[in-house]
Amino acid sequence: MATPPKPDRRRPLIAVGLLAALAVFMVGVLILTKDDDDTTAGPTTSTTAATTTTTTTKPAFEPTVDPAVPIFPDPGTSQRFDDPVALVTAFATGPLGFSSPVVDPFIPEPASPINGDVAVRSFAEGAPTQVQVRRLADDTWFVVAARTDSIQLTTPVVGAAVTTPQMLAGMAYAAEGTVEVSLYADGGSKPIGTTVVTGRGDGVLGSFEGRVTFTVPAGVRYGYLLLTSSGGESGGTVAAQAVRVGF
Repeated sequence: MATPPKPDRRRPLIAVGLLAALAVFMVGVLILTKDDDDTTAGPTTSTTAATTTTTTTKPAFEPTVDPAVPIFPDPGTSQRFDDPVALVTAFATGPLGFSSPVVDPFIPEPASPINGDVAVRSFAEGAPTQVQVRRLADDTWFVVAARTDSIQLTTPVVGAAVTTPQMLAGMAYAAEGTVEVSLYADGGSKPIGTTVVTGRGDGVLGSFEGRVTFTVPAGVRYGYLLLTSSGGESGGTVAAQAVRVGF
């Protein structure tokens, strides 16, 4: 008589193991699916910062210097000089008309170092034109006068109000006695009136008289009279006097 086979006790354990493995697999799938949903779900929001453009407007130039005092540079402009020698060099080669000026060092007044003189010559051994400079309210340097032994204007005086035709009087010596007179108004590069007066030509001061006619630009209150004598090989200025005037 045949013996019946014994039951396999491992089958239930294998089945339980398979079920457990399947459960772990399903849980893993669910976790991965949730992570994907979390990373892809929902719209993407992009924030762009607004760009602000600031425009800076440079304020108009406002002079702080008393316009009645300086001859050069024009106090109504922004041109300024920190060095008195550079100032006088520009004045000599500009309005005064020196061709190749020899400019001496600045010599301050002992009692008032904001004032001083810079001598200008047409050549190294030439007679000097003394340019008087002053440091004014904005702490920069200005020409306030120019004088020379060979041209001495007595009318009008410094700071006088001139009217057309303006009388001129003084003493001078120059080549052939000729002294050129130019009247400048602030803000202009060309004279508003010109004339010629005659002193002596022998190295001795001689009296001169004359008149200059002119038209003042509207709104201009100040200017300066410039008297020059010319000569030498260059034909440029050899001596000059400059006087501040009003209108």
